[in-house]
Amino acid sequence: MVKKIDYCDVKNVPVSKIVVSNLNPRKFYNDDLLKELQCSVSEIGTLQPVILEQKENGSYELFVGTRRFLAAKAISVETIPAVIMKNVSDKQKIIFSLSENLNRQELTPFEEANSYVDLLNKFEMSLKDISRSTGVKEDYIRRRVQLLSLPAEIQKMVSNGRLNTNHVSALVTI
Repeated sequence: MVKKIDYCDVKNVPVSKIVVSNLNPRKFYNDDLLKELQCSVSEIGTLQPVILEQKENGSYELFVGTRRFLAAKAISVETIPAVIMKNVSDKQKIIFSLSENLNRQELTPFEEANSYVDLLNKFEMSLKDISRSTGVKEDYIRRRVQLLSLPAEIQKMVSNGRLNTNHVSALVTI
């Protein structure tokens, strides 16, 4: 179980002081969608704050809202609205980021699966713990993780949209 974090502060943070967490489950960004977001941020601003943890050196680690941050940075926005949290564990960062992306349904199946594997291996969480923390059913998590056992060629076909996860679910059992 992941302890609930209380929000510490909300403020505009200089984009130049923000570093993207290496724990972010998203590894690939659709350039066209990022350009659309840049246009939106340029026109109306960032409507939803990113979530950061302030570091001792004065910088901030971004763990939720990477696309918003990248869009703002690309169009040279000086500050971005942010929720600042304190004492956030790496496990919590992965869970928060994963939960937000799952709610938006924007992760690839493999980004999602790799995040589950991180929680299983690095943080020794059980499927039940992950399910309780993310609201995702255990069986679904198990099936996602099994996708990582597919040959690279089939994974590439799923990533390119030539096969969907329903097609490959049968392959995993074979």
